[in-house]
Amino acid sequence: NLRLETGRVARAPKTAGTSSARGSGRWHFPISAQGIRAIVVFVVLMGLFYGFVHTPANETTAFRPYLAFIARVVGGILAVSGYDISVAETTVHAPQFSIEIVSGCDAIEPAATYIAAVLDSPVGVWPKLPGILVGTAAIMLINLVLIVSLFFVGAYYPNAFNMIHEGVWQAA
Repeated sequence: NLRLETGRVARAPKTAGTSSARGSGRWHFPISAQGIRAIVVFVVLMGLFYGFVHTPANETTAFRPYLAFIARVVGGILAVSGYDISVAETTVHAPQFSIEIVSGCDAIEPAATYIAAVLDSPVGVWPKLPGILVGTAAIMLINLVLIVSLFFVGAYYPNAFNMIHEGVWQAA
């Protein structure tokens, strides 16, 4: 006879006439109060994020300049690689291929999910800061690798671009 007690499994005491914990009429929710609190905090943090991101003003005031910044960084990486690159707002142009950085190609959502998970962890605020900074920087760096690789795929294997963009990198 097993029952869940504050996050750990313990033997249920034998009662006369019952052969299982189910027979005792008691059921224990399989998630502790701490687990429920963590879920609620994470959902609230992500709700705040989505509430901010999906406001009409955000698209023009804060978000477009960020997408343009990503385009300039990608253009700089490609220019250092020897490509003839020009950047116009959120689009990176080359004779071989052009790629536009749009909402969803920015790593904001994965970074927000990571930050919410770290903030929700049961550790003090100060130990979380290095993890937030390093983890978010890593997510942003991986996103730059993703965009640059998509440029190369589009330039040299244009028939594979949609499959790589929507099938491979979306899953990553």
